[in-house]
Amino acid sequence: MVTYCLGISCVCPLRWGLYFERFLNVQRGDCPDIDIDICGARRDELLDYVYARWGAEHVAMIASFITMHARLAVREIAKVFGVPPGEVNHFTKRLPHRPVREILDAIKNLPECRSLPIHDEPWKTILQVALRLDDAPRHLGIHPCGTVIFRAPVDASGAAGTRRQGHRRHAIRYERDRSPRPDQDGFAGAARTHHDVAGAGQH
Repeated sequence: MVTYCLGISCVCPLRWGLYFERFLNVQRGDCPDIDIDICGARRDELLDYVYARWGAEHVAMIASFITMHARLAVREIAKVFGVPPGEVNHFTKRLPHRPVREILDAIKNLPECRSLPIHDEPWKTILQVALRLDDAPRHLGIHPCGTVIFRAPVDASGAAGTRRQGHRRHAIRYERDRSPRPDQDGFAGAARTHHDVAGAGQH
């Protein structure tokens, strides 16, 4: 509705029944942002324009934290225990994509998991150790959409950042209560604007 009133979009959401209640949810602590959906095949062209327009030292991608889930935690611990890759794959491919803390309940309740040798070693110990890795960070990734444009160079903005090896683009990370969005605390004074540049697939 905001984009329609500002003339950014010519589509009236009320006329066409495009509901937007999720943006007005009282549980949402931040203001809604505007996502830009473009053809996925040309997303890099838009990012190249953003970097050229505002300068590579003033633009950064948002880093994401890849955390441990059930399959990944069990797989990593099994490697440490020296379990052969084939046996690891056979065990973990039957696990659901759930948080590590739910793994034991899932094994008890899901038919495809009930025959897993969870009471035999080394799997009994592997599962016990894996439970300690619930939601633990494994590595940094790059958010598929989040892009931040800074007034000052990224290195001087105070953002905890890194530059991927062999990559010209910065990646920044921040605490949840220090969002780079202009309407929130943290980087509000440093960030000019935050955009989600989403690449939509072609069908």
